[in-house]
Amino acid sequence: MVAPSVLFNPVSLNITITLILDSYGVNYLPISKGVTGFFNDFKPSGKQSKGGEKATATRGRIMVGQPAAGHQPAEDMKGDLPAMQTFDDNGYHLSEYVEFEGGAKDHTEKHIDYYLWQHKDTLGSKYRPDPSYLNLHSNKDNAVCIAAVGLQTPISDQEYIITGDMLKHCGYKYYDSEVVIPQGADESQSVEHRPYCFWIGGEQPDIPDHLFFHLPDLTNSQQAAKVYNESKEQLCNVPPRMNYYSGDIKKKNWRPSVFQPNLEYYERADGSISDNSTQFDAGWVLDRNHWKWRVTLDGESSYAPLLPGEEHNPDAKDGIKLPPLKRAVSPKFWDQWDHIFSLTSNTAERYSAKTKCAEIENGFAGPDWANSAEKLYCHMRTGEVLPFCADAQDERACFDIENEVLREGMSSERKSARDLKTLKKTQRWDFS
Repeated sequence: MVAPSVLFNPVSLNITITLILDSYGVNYLPISKGVTGFFNDFKPSGKQSKGGEKATATRGRIMVGQPAAGHQPAEDMKGDLPAMQTFDDNGYHLSEYVEFEGGAKDHTEKHIDYYLWQHKDTLGSKYRPDPSYLNLHSNKDNAVCIAAVGLQTPISDQEYIITGDMLKHCGYKYYDSEVVIPQGADESQSVEHRPYCFWIGGEQPDIPDHLFFHLPDLTNSQQAAKVYNESKEQLCNVPPRMNYYSGDIKKKNWRPSVFQPNLEYYERADGSISDNSTQFDAGWVLDRNHWKWRVTLDGESSYAPLLPGEEHNPDAKDGIKLPPLKRAVSPKFWDQWDHIFSLTSNTAERYSAKTKCAEIENGFAGPDWANSAEKLYCHMRTGEVLPFCADAQDERACFDIENEVLREGMSSERKSARDLKTLKKTQRWDFS
């Protein structure tokens, strides 16, 4: 695999550099600084009356992988937005989002903004460090595909941006998006990047309901991009770095799994390089003895904060071993998209119907995909690449683009082809 290259050089600590994994030219892994103006025009949605000072609130932004402004997405493409929470480096709950008016599906705008107010818990309201962990969680039955999520911290004004490209890299379920994020050292040097989006929610065993990210591990290092590219397990298989829960697990009060002792970072705050760094030491970060769990205050076993004044910490063998992400998608997920398909005329390989069907085994999931330039249709449930009916010969089925119907093919022994599926809603995306 080709080592990552840097698109831009940083000119400020509060902007981002995006690093690229060169697969076939479109596989981005933004784990460093590099998104220009992500929090421009920040405008929290709905009710923001919960107590607290805005100066101490973490800002959060979610960009859903729907068509860009000016395109009307099919209602079913929206899904239910997840909640957001933050934690410190020891797993203590710091802040949470505030419910906004209009309900979880009210996101026809380009992005959705939140204030995450300080949470008053056993540590008291005066404990206000910058967050180290971000948790996205959804208890809804309608999955949503998120292209990007960002946090802006209240103390250091640091921006953390996570896109669907990183979760695609780790094998999570993903789909294409038409969200465009400018990347560059400043607006004059920025270029547009279209990230993939990742699925969350839907109450299914194979789609995360909770996602945890250890923010310091996902930013500010070309070395990190290189390591996570060449050693994917250091990013994807280390619960204190990035973790998920799904299915019945979501009903419990989960907290992040944390590194104990805390990581010694490769690059110190002053820019010097540590000789004793554990950040990219595969043997250290993959050692379960450094992934710590606690019991909650009521004594139930859980991923929970390390409680002050307690000496006991369960051995790694007593912790919960997470199952691998499942590849098979539940029928309920497909029912959500049963009469929708995405249509594009873009000739790039990324948007090819053949490419999309080939990517299903790697996690590509969502509505059927048609490419009018290619004159091919990807049937997502079966993984079949089908021709448009005007070009069909002896295939089992074909796609009637004019009437938006999946029809029985010419190979049928029937005298007249029957309709196999009518597409009631078309998601026409003009990928450029």
